[in-house]
Formats: sequence, C-alpha cells, structure tokens
Amino acid sequence: MIPARILRRKSSMLTLALTSIVAATTPLCAQELPRGIVDDWSHHHAIFSTPAKELDALKSGHYSDWYKLVTNPRYIMQQKRRNAPIMQPTLVAPMRAVTDLPVNRRQVSARIPSRRRPRPNLQKDWSMNNGASAIAANAFPAKYQFSTTAASCSDYVVYPTGSGPGNATVIAYSNIYAGTCTGTVPTVAWAYNTGGTSTLSPVISQDGTQVAYIQTASNVASLVLLKPLLTSGGTVTTPAAATLQSAANYPSCTAPCYTTLTLNGSPNDTNSSPFYVYYSNDTMYVGDDSGKVHKFTGVFTATPAEVTTGGWPVTASTTILTSPVFDSGTSQLLFVGDSGGYLHSITTTGTTSQTVLTSNRMVCGTSGMVDPPIVDSTTENVYVFVGYGCDTNHNSYVNRFAAGTAITNTYGQNYASFANSGATNPAATNLHTGTFDNTYYSGTGNTGFLYGCVNGVLYQVPMSGLSGTTNPTVNKYNTMVNTVGTASACSPITEFYNGTHDWLFMSVAANGSATGCTGACLYNFNVQGAGTTGNVTDGIAAAGGTSGISIDNSLSGAGESQIYYSTLSSQTCAGNGTTGSGSGTCAVQTSQSAP
Repeated sequence: MIPARILRRKSSMLTLALTSIVAATTPLCAQELPRGIVDDWSHHHAIFSTPAKELDALKSGHYSDWYKLVTNPRYIMQQKRRNAPIMQPTLVAPMRAVTDLPVNRRQVSARIPSRRRPRPNLQKDWSMNNGASAIAANAFPAKYQFSTTAASCSDYVVYPTGSGPGNATVIAYSNIYAGTCTGTVPTVAWAYNTGGTSTLSPVISQDGTQVAYIQTASNVASLVLLKPLLTSGGTVTTPAAATLQSAANYPSCTAPCYTTLTLNGSPNDTNSSPFYVYYSNDTMYVGDDSGKVHKFTGVFTATPAEVTTGGWPVTASTTILTSPVFDSGTSQLLFVGDSGGYLHSITTTGTTSQTVLTSNRMVCGTSGMVDPPIVDSTTENVYVFVGYGCDTNHNSYVNRFAAGTAITNTYGQNYASFANSGATNPAATNLHTGTFDNTYYSGTGNTGFLYGCVNGVLYQVPMSGLSGTTNPTVNKYNTMVNTVGTASACSPITEFYNGTHDWLFMSVAANGSATGCTGACLYNFNVQGAGTTGNVTDGIAAAGGTSGISIDNSLSGAGESQIYYSTLSSQTCAGNGTTGSGSGTCAVQTSQSAP
C-alpha cells in the first residue's frame, strides 16, 4: 500500500504540472466561453474531428495542445451546433467552471428538446429581395443563435447584398422562425449603407453584438466593423442610419455605429473574407487581390488596427487570394490559396518577417483556386479543393497536406481524383469546398467520407483510404444533372447531422434533373449510413444556384431547423407581406425538412 503522504505529494506534483501547462494558455482561460452559436463561412473551413481523451493527451506529453483545442470557442460551438459531446478539462481544479456544455450523449439528449420526426422534403419558409445584385458564389450568410437549446426570435442572419452605392451594404433579418415567432416573419433587423459594396461573407463576434465584413469602393477594399441595433429596420434600397466612427472611438460608440479600416496599400479584395481568431489578441486575417495577407488586432474587444510591423502585411503571392484559414492546433499556421493555383502556409507569431511556404502549382485552368482549404485542427490535416489539375488528365482533386510540414509538393500527402469527363469546358471548372460526414466528425479523422461536387456530379471519398500516402478509390455518389459541364457548377457543400439524418445541402447552377426540381436547383441528401451511391432526397428551385449555405442548430419548434443562402440570379422573392417582394436575388430561409 502506498502511504498517504506519498499519494498527496504525487497529487500535488500533478496539480502543479497541469497548472503550469494551463498557465501557458491564459488567453483561452480568460476568454468567456461561448453561450450562443455562430455559423459563418469560417466554421465550415476550420473544423475539429474528435480530440484525444484528456488522460491520453497527458500521457503523450501533449496536454497543452489538447487543452488549447478543447477550450477553443470554435470547437465548443461546433460541438454545440452538432449536439455532440464536448470534451472539457477536468484535471485542473482552478479552471473556471464550464456550464451548459454537455459531456456525453445522455446529457445532450436531456438538454435538447425532443425533435420532430423529420419529413424529407425541402420547403421554402421565406425569401427576401436583395435587388438585382450579385454576390460571390462562395459567400455565406452569417447566423447568430443566442441559445443552444431553443430558438429565440432575436436570433438573426446577415446577408451581403452585393448592391451598389446608396443601397444597403449588408442586411440582417430577425424574427426568422415561421410558426414560432409572431408578427412579420422575417423582420428586417437592420440594413446599413457603410459606404461600399459587400459581396463576400460576413463574420459575427462571439457574443453576437458585432459584425465584420469586407466592402469595396472604387476598387479599394476596407474591413468594416459594425455594431448593429437589432431594431434599426430599413430595406436594401432605404437603409437605416448608422454612425461612422474613427477606429479610436469605435470601441465606446453606441450602436448603430461602425468604423472602416482601409487595407494597407489600398488593394482590392474580390475573393477573401475575414477570418477571426477568438483568442490571441482579438485577431483577424484577410487576403487581397494583390497577393498580400493582412492582420488586424483589437478587432471586437479593443481598439482595432492593422498590423504593419513584423512583416505584415505578408506577401504570399502576386495573384488573388482565397480567404485565409488559421490552424488553432499545433502548427498555428495560416493557410491560403491563390488564383494561380498555389497553396501557401504563413507563420503568424515569433518572427520579424513571417515565413511563407508554397506548394507547387496545383491548378492549371482559368480560375485557379477559388475557395479556402479545410483545416482540421485535431488531426493537423489541410484539405485543398482544385478544379482543373496540372496532371495529364486535368481532373479535379482534393489534396491533403500535413499542417506542420513544408507544403512544397503538388499533391500533399495524398489526393483523391474527381473525373471531369463530359465537361464542355473543363479548364473553367471550379471546385468549391466539399465537406465531411458525421462519421468523420465523431471519429478520429480516418473514418467516414468526404464529399466533393464537380459540374453536377457528387463524389464520395472514403477516409479510410485517404491515409498515409494512399490515394483512395473515389465513388461517383450521384449525378444530379442531365448535362455534366461547367454550366452545371456546384455550390460549396454544407453538412448537418440532426441526430437522425446526416444531411448534405448543395446546389447546381443549371441542368438539374433529380428529385423535386429541374434546372437550377438546391438539393439535399441523407448520407446517414451511406453506401457508395445514393439518391437526392428532394430539391427546390434556386435561380443561378445558391451561395454557400449556413445552418441552424437542430431545434424542435415550428419553422425552426433551417438553412440560409442567397440565390445567385434573380427570381421571384415572396417578401414578408410588407417589404422584400419582387424579382431579384433572394435571401432565403429553407427548412432542413418540412415542419
């Protein structure tokens, strides 16, 4: 038997060791853990498969990395959004108590209201007219949900309008749940003209009180930071007033107010949305059309400013950049692609001139790389989607790179090939970002499937085959169109597991021929327990296809559990009975499954 004094000594040593480890991550401890849920573009690209168990991380000597990961607000919001278990530190007593964070599926099911039995068909709940405007095909609306277990009629969703001078730059809708919220559904929460045009994805602060986005005016891009007032109202053509403030005055201004920070060097930005880091000095990164990556600090909680020392802004390329994605895992690198077809990794700390590593050219078509990579900060893997490869057959690919190693080769650790056969103009093929299924998220990064959509064809990649240096056999899961080609371009794919069904949502820009819709259509699939082929569950018309698709949590009330997107071409928008009707590009809310 071990004497009690020795046990006490060992326990004290363990506590001291763990406290020292956690002390290195004070910015994470000091930050309030999220109570609401954000879903914007970045949460589709910065992801987490299941982390190691706490004791395993301790035994392997990686407890500090594990602690950073499981206390990361992005990880916590992902798990809340998926109604999934949330690993949390238990070995260090001084850590702030984590409430409202389920730790096993029994607790999850006890806290989430019982779900309605879903029916498979899509149903448009509302559509609001944004005018004859245009947004980027890879832009996502941004959704804020105040509660993790119930819908609030104060929840809101922000859309870029793509409208020109004098019109609203961005618009947000609240009172969004038909059947749960009373009165006008939806209500325009606010619509502001901040002096430019926004066609890219907005992002929302952790507490839901601020919004950031890129706007352009006279081909010069600015980062806009906005404190909206949910009762401002307005429309796309008659926006409400918001007060322009200097960056120094912005932190203390009273909503509605905003500030603009012109990107250093006055470049344009037509493809890069801002990426927000929820810790590390309140930092935000964004790329531009000249190939530079910009860093801003003090964005939502202090005095915002662009960093122009220590090598910032960083020259990654000489061509148009994608949105950057920060790896909050071990590497702490920033990953960004460009229109020339190259992937770059950028150091973010510790040097006076940031290091940039660049892959060989991956895309040889006319569009280059249009979407940012997916970064799994648990496995430290980076997934890059390219539409017209530089190989002999010029197929589309998803390439996997290890985050912490040099990315000097063309295809990374390994790759999966999507044939472009039948495409009328394969050189113009864009491959927007795909997604993983629930089996991948609930596993350790080598189970389940990855899905990619090219020219109207949905492909399935078995993750068990995408390991080491193995290149897996790719399954042609479904052909959604009657004519495969660049005219049938696919949107980015969004996945959501609601506890019963594992939904995939995506659109085709033309030639749709699957269940529920023909022509330009939004389709969904249930891939729960998927085989190597599958069928569309239902479809709904979406002129020109859709933008990126944001999503709710899984909720039980009438008109809840929705998806949000913009149509890329004009169609008839129903409006709310007062405003928002007529022909134009539509801001849309559609049910995941009919209420």
